[in-house]
Amino acid sequence: MMLMTYGFHGFAMTPKEYIDSLPEDRKEVISKLRLLILKSDPLVKEVVAGMMGREMLVYMQGDFMKYALSSVKDHMSFHSMVMYGSSIRFGGSGLREKFEKLLPKAKFQKGCINFKNALQMPLDIAEKFVKEMATVEYPPAEYKDRMEKSVARLKAKQGKAKPKAKAAKAK
Repeated sequence: MMLMTYGFHGFAMTPKEYIDSLPEDRKEVISKLRLLILKSDPLVKEVVAGMMGREMLVYMQGDFMKYALSSVKDHMSFHSMVMYGSSIRFGGSGLREKFEKLLPKAKFQKGCINFKNALQMPLDIAEKFVKEMATVEYPPAEYKDRMEKSVARLKAKQGKAKPKAKAAKAK
């Protein structure tokens, strides 16, 4: 199934159209990473979505973004919410530290790896990275619990606000 979403330009864009819109030197790298993610983590669904002021390939697990691939002026990025949360959830011995050693030419940030070319993001290491992330519970149970409690609190507040609004109209 091909999923589409409306991007910043106001039209539906497929993943193929997103890749076709990239500069020539980035199409192959992003295409290979895209296929690697879809093969290595069968729980994700791919969409093109707007995030951080640009369109990118986003990989959703249920209602939660798990990964994303983007291309900006100076580099490409592999975003990972699993990596972003790994240092908190695993006491600092997370995925980031492990893969920083394996990808010394890439630039790591909290939740993404920035790279300029395929040499900085070798596919065999990227595949290990995604396969390892695919085994991590995502979203974490504690996050799901927090989200459910937040939704319940919001619904309770909305339920309390409605009678007051009706009372004000009756006066």
